[in-house]
Amino acid sequence: MESGTLNLSVVICTYNPDREVFTRVMDSISALQRPKEGFVEFILVDNNSTFSLTEMDAVDRFLRVPNARLVKETKQGHAFARQKGIKEAKYEVVVFFDDDNEPPSDYLLQMASLFQAFPNVGVWGPGRVEVMFFGQVPAWIPFNKGEFQAKNLGIRQFACVKDWLSMYPPGTGFAVRTSVLKNYLQQCETGMYTDAGRTGGATSSAEDVQIVFEAVKMGFAAGTDPSLSINHLIIARKATYQYLKKLRFGMSSAFAKAYCECFPEDAPVINPYRLSEIVGLVWTAFYVSIIRRKSPRFFAFEMATVTGKLAGRFIKGAMPYPVWLRWLIGFQHLK
Repeated sequence: MESGTLNLSVVICTYNPDREVFTRVMDSISALQRPKEGFVEFILVDNNSTFSLTEMDAVDRFLRVPNARLVKETKQGHAFARQKGIKEAKYEVVVFFDDDNEPPSDYLLQMASLFQAFPNVGVWGPGRVEVMFFGQVPAWIPFNKGEFQAKNLGIRQFACVKDWLSMYPPGTGFAVRTSVLKNYLQQCETGMYTDAGRTGGATSSAEDVQIVFEAVKMGFAAGTDPSLSINHLIIARKATYQYLKKLRFGMSSAFAKAYCECFPEDAPVINPYRLSEIVGLVWTAFYVSIIRRKSPRFFAFEMATVTGKLAGRFIKGAMPYPVWLRWLIGFQHLK
């Protein structure tokens, strides 16, 4: 690579995308501006969709973009689609988009500038995420956009800490140095990292977390920047009370195992919660939801997160759920 240049691989992962949303996503990606120096390639990963993506006009337009191609990953799971994209990618930084991420035209320009300016940062994500809904959604949903990763951060933030921080980017539109991704891929292929990502209707997922933690393990920071903005397009079937509870449960239940796979030295001290700790978690959920926000609905979401944390400790230890936890999961209809 010549001094001052940066080559980018853009990877889009999809499985049975909503056609209206995906048309917007693919057209926005096709219209992305490219840095004046360096090369850009585009890789669309079909995670074994039940219909042919090439039936869509937007995909046909995308495939006419220079250095754009379509590949298929038959092993179901978002993490496997990402891994396929990593294997296909040729360049120094991989920019990931899901099939509901709509970037502005300058997204790659801003991303390239950040990676060049901050060689100590291994993962960058958007500091501004605007959530947009498609279809009829309940009246309360637009007031809860934070459940869909909405954010509007005004300052650049990054850190290299062995814990999940609010400044660490989730998978929506994040970009990662290929050196980090090669290590992540090796850990997956040797069975050290086992998270398959979201599969079908399952909401458990932590491969984004493991990618960020892999960067931390290598001494890189991870962060977000307000110069990076993206639209998160949410279809109506994902904007429901029950879906959000399951999403909260799935994400929180996957974390403990994912963390311990990344940092096995910490695994011996991450055990099932004691009764006093459980009481503390429930009280905190009650305080922030009922006393402060006066929102029973938010309390239900917080309790789904708490239940996921409790379940995650048993998943981490490959232990069966106790009767009381099975009842708690069933009572909230989280499975």
